[in-house]
Amino acid sequence: MRTTSQFLCSLLALSSTPCIALAQQMPPLVALGAVRVESCAEASDAEYGFSAVKPIQIGGGPLYMNAREHRFLDALRGPDGQTLRVVGGIGSGPANLPGFGRTIIDTYTVTYEGHDQPISIFMDAYHFGHPRVPKGFTCATPLPTALRIPPIDPFKADPAMMALAIEQATSAFLPIPLDADGSSTHGVAFDQFRMRAFAARAASAAGRPFAPDKPPADLRIGMTVLAYAAACEGLRVPAQRVEIVGEQGMPLQPDGPLVSDASELSALLPGVMIPTSSVAARFRPGTPRQKDQIRITYAPPCEGPAQTVLLPLTMDPARLITAATAHMPPGNAEPDPTVYAQAVIDLEGRFKRAVALGGPASLIPVALESLEQWRARPAQVNGAPVVSPIVLQILFR
Repeated sequence: MRTTSQFLCSLLALSSTPCIALAQQMPPLVALGAVRVESCAEASDAEYGFSAVKPIQIGGGPLYMNAREHRFLDALRGPDGQTLRVVGGIGSGPANLPGFGRTIIDTYTVTYEGHDQPISIFMDAYHFGHPRVPKGFTCATPLPTALRIPPIDPFKADPAMMALAIEQATSAFLPIPLDADGSSTHGVAFDQFRMRAFAARAASAAGRPFAPDKPPADLRIGMTVLAYAAACEGLRVPAQRVEIVGEQGMPLQPDGPLVSDASELSALLPGVMIPTSSVAARFRPGTPRQKDQIRITYAPPCEGPAQTVLLPLTMDPARLITAATAHMPPGNAEPDPTVYAQAVIDLEGRFKRAVALGGPASLIPVALESLEQWRARPAQVNGAPVVSPIVLQILFR
């Protein structure tokens, strides 16, 4: 098999259909990322799904756990195709998983027609592996299709990106151009990663460096737009208003007043060349979004079309360039040699801050080590590289 990566960021909701109706339509194999796996594979371990230390690894993290757990149960059936019925509440508790350490396990109690005795099914929403059918059950739809590889978990991605910004704070960061032709006639932008790196750089210069594993709890920094002054009737006219405009809804206003004082601008954007009469607009975390635009409005004497400019933010996802082959360690005979991980692609296309999401514990160290040789073209905004999280599927030869 070849090593590759899978870029994922979406969920697919599937309705439950009786297993009997799909018995002849269900293919034996379906795609799970870059590999083809059994549609309805029964677990070889009799404790799979019935023990807190051998849970069904659903993946997705707290943001997607509820939808993914219910989609798994919707696809599961009793031995004769009976629809499952969840009874009682949902339990949660800690557990230590071999190879992954401490996590939280959710417990669902189910029954089905002809079996009134409640059955407890244990699921782990913080890790992911090829989903299988617990002993004594069948499935109505292919389990890998019902779940798919989990999307990016922001609760893992945000701390990783913060730690990377602190780690690379001394690097030089080119701004994001705002004009469609790639120029910076009207201004530039600095995304959340760049702004965090600037904050870490300033803290280090002040003798109070941030700890990558424990950054300040109140450090909430989003994108910053540096709007240059416009030339109107021979004068340099500063921007009066800077907004982010989406496809729908009200324009997003800056988080606080515009910054125009030269010393404040220098402190906000250390090492950045700031033209005279520029202003900076700071926006809350989470921006920009797909199809957002920057709208800059200038004060008089700018009139007519020159008074307002609309600058698009064009986003392109990261693309894999090279992937080092992950070789099976000698003597290892894992039946499902695939490791799932989440990492961050930095501005140079390196895969950083990788954490394992699932797969054989014996292969995880080798899998994460192989990522050091992977390279990608970073995600881009208006042609400038930006840091982005990614979910990966690492296959072994």
